[in-house]
Amino acid sequence: MLPLVALTHLTFLNRGFLWRLPAAQLATLHLQEFPGNTDLGGTEGPVGVQFLGDSLVGQYAFGLKPVMRELRLDYQVAGGPGCPILYGVTSSNPARREFCRSARDHALEQISRNTLPIVYTQLWRLYDDASIDVDTPEATALPPVKGTYDKLRLALRPTVEALLAQGHRILLIGAQVDPGCPIDQPRLLPGPLPHAPQAPCPAVSRGAIGRADRPDPGWHP
Repeated sequence: MLPLVALTHLTFLNRGFLWRLPAAQLATLHLQEFPGNTDLGGTEGPVGVQFLGDSLVGQYAFGLKPVMRELRLDYQVAGGPGCPILYGVTSSNPARREFCRSARDHALEQISRNTLPIVYTQLWRLYDDASIDVDTPEATALPPVKGTYDKLRLALRPTVEALLAQGHRILLIGAQVDPGCPIDQPRLLPGPLPHAPQAPCPAVSRGAIGRADRPDPGWHP
């Protein structure tokens, strides 16, 4: 039984036997992972901007890549997936804490070596008071309540001030609108048998997006 379990787990880690997939299905699998490391390759020219944050930086870097190619500028990325890249902040999840602390320190040290402009973006709603620890006296006294972002507010301002003091110009991208449509990732992956696709996400009106994107009147960065 143990060899069978080991083989099954190894197959899971390797996402199946990809060599068995036809080219069309491999292309579909690539789109499901997009953008990946091969898509985020550099452009011609000197580094002119850097992207700082969690895994969302890949999407913005790829989206702005045609513009940077026209400007003949390259870019670099700093951060870590699922990690708050803020001074004095790390994940409160014990399984992620050390990884996120290391990713944070490496990213902030990397950008401190230059004064290049920064595109700073994260999936901010992931980092509520129950999900992060902040090492300032004001933040450590706050209760770990889900859905509140007082710790994030206390950490964001000194982080931005520190980056500005280093000579960076910052484009701070705010919270993204939550479509309220969680993705069933295993359903997207190729399998040995056909399976029903995930139902399409419900349409969201422009008015609803505008209301969701308005600043919180209680926000005081």
